Amino acid sequence: MKQGWLDKIPLWFSPRMMSWAILAFFALALLTILFPDRPWPARSAIFPIGIVSVALVLSAMEIAIAKIPYLNARFAPTGVLDLGLPEDVDETKVVGRSNAAILWLVFIVVGFAIVGFQVTVVLFTATYLRVMAKAPLLTTVIYTAVTWLAIFVGIESMISIPWPKPLIMQFVGL
Repeated sequence: MKQGWLDKIPLWFSPRMMSWAILAFFALALLTILFPDRPWPARSAIFPIGIVSVALVLSAMEIAIAKIPYLNARFAPTGVLDLGLPEDVDETKVVGRSNAAILWLVFIVVGFAIVGFQVTVVLFTATYLRVMAKAPLLTTVIYTAVTWLAIFVGIESMISIPWPKPLIMQFVGL
C-alpha cells in the first residue's frame, strides 16, 4: 500500500527506539492507574496493572537485549524480540508504514485526551477501517458497533473503569 508523503520523510522512530516509546507509554499508563483522579475499584485495577506490568517487563527486556553486549550477543541473533529489518526489505515502504503506525498511535492517545475513550474507540475503529482497510461502509458500521458493544457493554458491565474526563468536557464545563 502506498503511503505517499509518509514515504518521503525520515523514520521518526527506529524499531529499537519504539521499545523506549512503548516503555514510556506503559510507564505513564501504570502511573495513571496507580494515581488516578478517581480511585479504581480494587478488583477493576488488577487486570490493567497486570497487563501494564507485563508490557513494562517485556519492553525493559528488549532494551536490555539491545544495549547490554552480553545479552545482545546471546539473544539478538535468534531472538523473537529482534525488531531489526531484514536486508532484502525495501526501506522506503517500511518507513512509510512505520510513520503511519506511529501517527495512528499518536491520534489515538490525543483522541483519548480530547474527546474521551468511548468516542475515540468509535472514531478510530471507523476511520481505520475506511482509510487503511478500505472496508465498505456497511462492514465499517457493523465492526464499529460490535467493537463498541464488546468494550462498553461487555467489559463495562464486568468491571467499573473510572474513565478520565475528556479535555473538551472540561473546557465546556461539563
